[in-house]
Amino acid sequence: MTEPEPLQQIDRTYVRLRNRKLVYFSGCDYFRLASHHKIIAALQSGVEKYGLNVAASRLTTGNHRLYRELEKRLADFFQS
Repeated sequence: MTEPEPLQQIDRTYVRLRNRKLVYFSGCDYFRLASHHKIIAALQSGVEKYGLNVAASRLTTGNHRLYRELEKRLADFFQS
């Protein structure tokens, strides 16, 4: 299997492939929110207040009251 050519990230929204500058609409971060200053500030605030948990499942690692609060806010936001 041949590996694809790597993309060089130029800034939050553009990448370079060979000598072409392209708008990035792919991957897991296609909206580029992972580098948005408001998202980073919210993440830092949350980590300082609640710590960091990289667990994958509530069934195996426990639940947190924030999960239920977030789910309610998302349901209200999306009106579901």
